[in-house]
Amino acid sequence: MFWGVAFIVLGLIMILNYVFGFHLPIIKILFGVLLVYWGISIIFDSGHWGFSVHGKKRQTETEAVFAHSTFKFNIENSEFPQKYDVVFGEGNLDLTDIDLKPNSRLEFNTVFGETQVFVKAKTPLRVLTKTVFGKASLPEQNINAFGEFTYASPGLKKEDPAIEIIANTVFGSFSIKEK
Repeated sequence: MFWGVAFIVLGLIMILNYVFGFHLPIIKILFGVLLVYWGISIIFDSGHWGFSVHGKKRQTETEAVFAHSTFKFNIENSEFPQKYDVVFGEGNLDLTDIDLKPNSRLEFNTVFGETQVFVKAKTPLRVLTKTVFGKASLPEQNINAFGEFTYASPGLKKEDPAIEIIANTVFGSFSIKEK
């Protein structure tokens, strides 16, 4: 899987170099990607320096690493932001049956995966997405593939209470869907 993604990234960089005239150091970037791969291999204790990540599957109420996880919101937790992580996996959080207090903060980190959050229709939201080679899909279908985007529910004023969500996405997708 790693080498497939690495070749896709290398191909995208080559296309950017050719089509848009960006002059990116392809060899240095490929070497950097290789170092990141080795770092991931060490973190997930693959036990060798081979060319495949034998990561340990981890599936909890707030993490999905090489797994699919249905996240649980801890309503009794007074600490905010509540943090959810998806790495090479998929995570879903359904908030439709939960009455969140205004100004509750949630943080989602998605790397090479997919995160979906379901909220009640017309829930007041403030969302900050930071995306690198990925997408963020919000209730108004605002999507960004690269960069930072701030979304606020229609009609929401700066001083109005709202659920605050921070979504960091790298080579993955994050979406908020209304039910």
